[in-house]
Amino acid sequence: LTRFLFAELVNNTPLLFEYQSETDTWQSSEAVQAEGASTAAGTEGTFLCAAHAGPDCVMVYSGPGVERPVFFRPRFPHNPNGGGDRLHVYGDGSAAVVRSTVIDEPGRPRVKVVAGVDLYGFGSVVGGDWQLASTVPGELVEGFRKPYAVMTGLLSEREGVVRLVLISNCRGAWDIVWLSYDRARGEWWWVPVPDWGTKGLNVAGIAVSSTFSRLWPPAAASSCTTTTSQ
Repeated sequence: LTRFLFAELVNNTPLLFEYQSETDTWQSSEAVQAEGASTAAGTEGTFLCAAHAGPDCVMVYSGPGVERPVFFRPRFPHNPNGGGDRLHVYGDGSAAVVRSTVIDEPGRPRVKVVAGVDLYGFGSVVGGDWQLASTVPGELVEGFRKPYAVMTGLLSEREGVVRLVLISNCRGAWDIVWLSYDRARGEWWWVPVPDWGTKGLNVAGIAVSSTFSRLWPPAAASSCTTTTSQ
């Protein structure tokens, strides 16, 4: 039995779509608003992002603890390091916030460099706000601080390991940063990706996206332990 789920905002209404291979059919369910942070999330539950614009998002939860899908709009806590340019990447009930600083040099196009990466989650409660789970250690960030003009990302979790891929472009040259976080160990790994010579290649993001679920990089030498926030 194979199930495929995704959430979408349709006419300002969060809907959960589900495909079941056993019957080869699609079903859709309208999500109802969660009544505060009072429902415990089951281990078999699923969090999906129905819509997002920067720090604002609509999350949908389906699974144990609720009779039908529920939606809520979580808020990020105040972060004293949260100033400057920020990219929000959502996936599998987590959110990564990539903080960047701008570099302005006279006579050259403006570029950015990554200043920090924070990982957020919901813990065991449905309907609550984002909670800081961990921050990528500064020494790892220094390893992949390269100028970029635009950036996007992918976020996934499997078997307690969160994987974050950041795809950026600077003056036509693509760069890919792969980060893994082991929740049980509280460790981050930066997995260096070989230079593929992708200057001018406009399908780099598609190539990574299509293989993201199949790739499982081994623990690399570039690793660091960080304290997990409770």
